[in-house]
Amino acid sequence: MIVDLIKPWLQDNGLISTQTVRNGNMTGATGQLMALLIARGEKDSDLYKGFQKALYSCSPKPGILSRYPTPPIDTSIDDYLCVAAGCPNLAAEMLDRGKHGFGFMSVKEWPPLAQWLGRFPSFWIHCLFSVGIKPNFFLRCIWSLSVFMAAKQPTSNQDAWMQSHMMIMAYKRQQRPSWICEKAVNYWISKKTLPMRDIVNIYLGNIPQHPLVMLWDDFYI
Repeated sequence: MIVDLIKPWLQDNGLISTQTVRNGNMTGATGQLMALLIARGEKDSDLYKGFQKALYSCSPKPGILSRYPTPPIDTSIDDYLCVAAGCPNLAAEMLDRGKHGFGFMSVKEWPPLAQWLGRFPSFWIHCLFSVGIKPNFFLRCIWSLSVFMAAKQPTSNQDAWMQSHMMIMAYKRQQRPSWICEKAVNYWISKKTLPMRDIVNIYLGNIPQHPLVMLWDDFYI
């Protein structure tokens, strides 16, 4: 069962770690796992709801993410993207926060320039797909370009392939295909030379028993 796969990696704060101890990847890894649960049709499960509650403990303000529940520490665009893919509720809050905060996403009262996520337009389009909104054609072109560029990366750049797969999963969920997005997705598929499980396993440092490796499937496209 999935619960048995997850137990060794579940931390006392309710988040999944990429190791058997806490580390800085827990927020992003939990978002990834939730996206995989959605793809498996388990969004209404108690397991998914538990992870959602844990992620909200890492959100000191609506739409803002912290790397840990405490103390609040700014986290990366990668974590925001993974959480947006796995938790549409938080993605909606991110969109609202980004709109009213001019794209600054920070736990700090005076956000540093590094937390201006306005420089990542495809992230905001990804959030739209996650909450079920079909962006206009211009925005879909930007999203498609991001997926296209990720597919240009070698599989040794595991981040690019994992993040772009998260984007594709969120896009596919809204079930309103766009020809330009489909072109990008098909190109992405044609350039992938390794199964996603292998890419994730390499990223984690060869831990084939990790739930992200066990549950990550190429058919989630």
